[in-house]
Amino acid sequence: LRMIYLAKSMSIRSLKLQGQNDLQSLLAYQAYLFNKRNNGQENDADLFSGLYNAAKQNGSSGIKNFSGHSGEIKSIAFVPGKREFFTSGGDGKVLKWGLDSQTSLQVVYSGTDIIDVLAVSPDADWLACGAQNAIIRMIPVNGNASGFELKGHTGKIQSLVFSFDSRQLSSASADGNVRRWDLVSRTSVIVSPAAIMIATVDLSAGGRHLAGVGSQGNAVVWDPDRNEDVFTIASEGRKIKTVRFKPGGNILAVGYTDGFVEIWDIKKRTRMSGIKAHEDGINDIKFNGIMSQMATAGNDGKLKLWDTDDLSALPVSFDDSEGLVMTVGFSNDGQIMVAGSFDGGSNLVGRPASAALIAGNICSQMERNFTPEEWSMFIGKDIKYETTCPGADTKIRIREINRR
Repeated sequence: LRMIYLAKSMSIRSLKLQGQNDLQSLLAYQAYLFNKRNNGQENDADLFSGLYNAAKQNGSSGIKNFSGHSGEIKSIAFVPGKREFFTSGGDGKVLKWGLDSQTSLQVVYSGTDIIDVLAVSPDADWLACGAQNAIIRMIPVNGNASGFELKGHTGKIQSLVFSFDSRQLSSASADGNVRRWDLVSRTSVIVSPAAIMIATVDLSAGGRHLAGVGSQGNAVVWDPDRNEDVFTIASEGRKIKTVRFKPGGNILAVGYTDGFVEIWDIKKRTRMSGIKAHEDGINDIKFNGIMSQMATAGNDGKLKLWDTDDLSALPVSFDDSEGLVMTVGFSNDGQIMVAGSFDGGSNLVGRPASAALIAGNICSQMERNFTPEEWSMFIGKDIKYETTCPGADTKIRIREINRR
């Protein structure tokens, strides 16, 4: 316990040593090693912050700025099974990217119709694009199939979600209706509860339940095949802005306009937990499909990463976004978060979702280890000195020999 506490203290101290990149990185990485060796929390917020700061200072390849959109990033959708994702922006473009490249692979769409929301089918065959003109554009991702349009809504499209067999698409619009589309016949039926206006929608694991944000600022959960079975989540004096199902279960996250996030068990219809996540409204919530993590994007300009096994634990807070954080998505392997902001030159940024991923690259950038004096000062005289980055001192000696 002492070593875990020391590790957290070292990482926090590393953030204060501005202009001393080597020392910052050594402290952050040695703190990570102490924490791991003593079974500390894997993604401890203090440890993560120190490593992330060191990675930024050293120009780590794990932090990527994707330049291609101007203005607001509207939506992010990853391609299942691939290291690729799509984005839409307020500039009227839909772009396709590769996680291993910082340049766009392809301009999928560019026009006067702004695409507010994207979704990729689970079989990775189709990209659905919801436009402000109430049309859903279906664009083939693979093969030679022809694209087509789905028309039926009378307001801008605000949510799109595929069924797990990729045969159906649920859409929510500003007209207050939720439609379920048969993608073979290209026809739709309204599946929202009678007399309830639904603005956005998400689909539960297995596809049994839909959850949406109602026009009165409440959340509505229902079985689309039994519209009379409606469960409403509401809080006096507060409005819900976004909802998101956790993959693989009946857990629903609810984000409010005042920055609160609640977790609900929709089967038991009970609130499991709640926390003040941001200082302003929640724009997006996404769950990591691999690790026990939840990301929240807020109007306070922050992106936060939470441990879903313990929401009371301090989250990792990324404060380096330019403008409001509008949307976020996790890569298929759960290792990378890509977040889109409202404005700025760096409006689309990929960041590591795990401390281990950042730590794995630290020593490749180091050219020295702690001096005995630094070890005593920052770590302690009673803790045995160790080489933080084996081989780092050798790099300096090789450079000196080459100069001679």
